[in-house]
Amino acid sequence: GRGAGGRGDEGRVGERFAILGGLLGPLLLVVMGNLEGLLEVLHARGIGPASFWQWLDVRSLNVAPPPFAEGSWVPSRFMWWWQASRVLHDYTPWGTEQEVIDEFPAFSFILGDMHPHVLALPFVLLALALALNLYLRMANGEWRIANSEARAGDQYSPLFALQSLLSDLPLAFWEFLIYALCLGGLGFLNTWDFPIYLFIVASAYTLAYLRNTKHETRNTKPILRFTFFFITLLLAGIFLYLPFWLGFQSQAGGILPNLFNGTRLPQFVVMFGPLILIAALFVADQGRRDGVRAREVARWTLVVALVILGALVLVLGLVVALVLLDVIPPQGPAVYLAAWLRGGPIPGLEDVPDASSLISRSLVARLLDPVVLEPAPFVLRIVITVQSIIQSPFWTALGLTALLTTIALLFRTNRRITQPTSSPVSQSTNLPIYQSTNFALLLFATGALLTLVVEFVYLRDHFGTRMNTVFKFYFQAWVVWAIAGAYALAGFMRRGRVGVVILVTLLVAAGLVYPALAIPARARDYGGPPTLDGAAYLAETQPDDYAAIAWLNENVAGTPVILEAPGDRFRAYVYEGRVSAHTGLPTLLGWAGHEHQWRGDYDEPARREPDIEALYTSVDPNQALTLLDKYDISYVYVGPVERARYPAAGLAKFA
Repeated sequence: GRGAGGRGDEGRVGERFAILGGLLGPLLLVVMGNLEGLLEVLHARGIGPASFWQWLDVRSLNVAPPPFAEGSWVPSRFMWWWQASRVLHDYTPWGTEQEVIDEFPAFSFILGDMHPHVLALPFVLLALALALNLYLRMANGEWRIANSEARAGDQYSPLFALQSLLSDLPLAFWEFLIYALCLGGLGFLNTWDFPIYLFIVASAYTLAYLRNTKHETRNTKPILRFTFFFITLLLAGIFLYLPFWLGFQSQAGGILPNLFNGTRLPQFVVMFGPLILIAALFVADQGRRDGVRAREVARWTLVVALVILGALVLVLGLVVALVLLDVIPPQGPAVYLAAWLRGGPIPGLEDVPDASSLISRSLVARLLDPVVLEPAPFVLRIVITVQSIIQSPFWTALGLTALLTTIALLFRTNRRITQPTSSPVSQSTNLPIYQSTNFALLLFATGALLTLVVEFVYLRDHFGTRMNTVFKFYFQAWVVWAIAGAYALAGFMRRGRVGVVILVTLLVAAGLVYPALAIPARARDYGGPPTLDGAAYLAETQPDDYAAIAWLNENVAGTPVILEAPGDRFRAYVYEGRVSAHTGLPTLLGWAGHEHQWRGDYDEPARREPDIEALYTSVDPNQALTLLDKYDISYVYVGPVERARYPAAGLAKFA
């Protein structure tokens, strides 16, 4: 790339660091793990007092480590790598542990998890690419918003507003269909991702609009544009996959408040340490360069935090009032809060002594450790209070709020800056660096929103806790923070920020401890030589099943229905359902526990269970033939699992 005034050199530098960012992206996104792997090493070696591990309270690590002389630098606990997906530790008000899932891509790949959140990743990255394409097209001037003062007609009429919105859409019809096809496909692939990446695309459009608008005076118009573009893409995405949505059934059943469990900052850092450090350093650096003052950030952070708390108290008070008035049925944590305010027995806790006090302590724990309420000498009380303040879950929410507030102030400041005519540009791609920076800020903000939301609310589902909401939101937060973090880290390298680069590199190296040790540990779980054949273990452990499955794969054409023993209602990850899984042939019921979770009810599995039981146990051939015809079953499988589970007399009829 050549250009006047030495811009060719700048272009080559920009291109090199664009390539570097492209290499760092996969490293942070799919290779790096969280910091739990490093903690496993330290704990296995016997480093750190027992009090530290109890304070950190990561399950399986919250016990005293072995003596240093007896420890090992390589964790040896069975399936220790699994614990990286269970870093957060929630509790009910009465002290019962609540599982929280916090998967990240490296864990999911090591697990071999063929769930939708993994299979949708390529489409998620495509959605991000489309959002960046839209932003750069508008910000680079390939698309211009017409001067609103030059337009004819009443600019404040609803008709003119609609005409303006339609004419200003930056996509041709066929391009709009591609965006709708990709985003709507996320709804089909992994429903949680649809609104998240639709928000990113609509926000990218709105931010670029704000940068290009010089005559805009009505603050509501950008909001109107965001809403219009969001809803238009939402409806188009749904329409393109309408057959799926017409039969869609989900366990999600509304939004519930998260009253008792905030994410403690140490556990949040263990989960997101390298990524959140990059985000914080990048946003702070941009704030310093663009003149955003720390005092302004602190003031607006306090205002936003108070608004959030006020809104939550208002909504929660309304919900509790409606529960007390029997207008809506009690559900979720509001049940306990309503009973606590009424002064009556806590539902389900009638046998728990002093249950009301437990509710009070859990509410206090969102801000301070309830131990501060207990009597203690003056000096000790001060120490306890300071310690409880430091480890309060409040800091996680406050830190994420500060990050969001700073980014919002940066967007406001950037809007006032006139577009430079000679900004550093990569000549090969013609992408102004500062414009990509705004998109990176959008991704950092989206990740902060996803991780902040679960501090206060969660989606009601089969589990009745925030477990699944944290799982889905944290996974996507990792994705957007990793992509933006790769860009930010490449920028720090480009500007020669040696101290920042060394600090971040050390944390990234700490995150790489997990895959370096988890991959061989996961491989050793199976024993035998490494293989990509997921059914190879059956040849050693279940040779009869292995031979039968191989026969079916070689000799059965099409997809006839096969009958085999199912997993029961309360179980998943079991051996039952193995024939269907390894052949692809449909069966009546696989893992019933997962069917219950995904559907949100047990109606259909409950209808099939007694029929499966009758097919294997009945000694009446006519009853069996009737049921075989009812479900169009072509093959009945009688293997070791079926012989151990069902009576021989019932199986004899198949002879």
